[in-house]
Amino acid sequence: MYPYLFGFEFLESYYVMIIIGIFVALSAFKVVMKHYQVPFETYNFYLKLALISMIVGFLFAFLFQQAYNLIDALMEGREYQAQGMTLMGGVIGGLATWFIGNRYFAKEEARKQFFLVTSIATFSIMLGHAFGRIGCFLAGCCYGIETDAWYGMKFVTHDHTVVPTQLFEAIFMFALIGVGIYMIIKKKVNYVSFLYFIAYPIFRFFIEFLRGDERGTLLPLFSPSQWQSIIMVVFAVILLVKYIKNPFRTGYQDN
Repeated sequence: MYPYLFGFEFLESYYVMIIIGIFVALSAFKVVMKHYQVPFETYNFYLKLALISMIVGFLFAFLFQQAYNLIDALMEGREYQAQGMTLMGGVIGGLATWFIGNRYFAKEEARKQFFLVTSIATFSIMLGHAFGRIGCFLAGCCYGIETDAWYGMKFVTHDHTVVPTQLFEAIFMFALIGVGIYMIIKKKVNYVSFLYFIAYPIFRFFIEFLRGDERGTLLPLFSPSQWQSIIMVVFAVILLVKYIKNPFRTGYQDN
């Protein structure tokens, strides 16, 4: 579509949108934390943890994709190339860092508000995710299967019109963000995490059937991202059931 902004090759659309997404996500994190009057010390700790989780998330996004690339190269008898990243790997790495960091480094007062802060952080991730997919759309990566339908688009990475799966996902994410904003306004922010980690994997599972780029190999039947989506939904549903039966301490009280 538009891999470079304004014709400048040093302004790669994908990375520009990633940077914008990170900025918007961190800004939203600060604004919503202030809205819920989270103490500065708690905010400061989780802001640092969020930054570390982002870094680890990007690393895992790269490493997961390299694992798929290596498996495919070995199975097909071709040379391995280190390239690409996968969103699901980034989510897994970032989440693991977030929970481990809280478990071993958060003070008692901060832990009391962990689930509230996690929901706020999840809302921020949703914003970053949406802008990231716009970056994919502009760059022409993560495209869909070939189609002659009216919604088909042509990218520089492909000779035929394809399903703009990146755009579909960005639209879905902004719709999910709208629901998240409603939850925050109505002070139901504790459910934002469940909203994202249940709704998005379900969407991702089905949109994967329309993906036309190389998806990698992990297990038969489904793509790696689909298997990861199934695991994520099961885990999130189990946590949601436990939450409904015995709500976690969140530091938030209904009025």
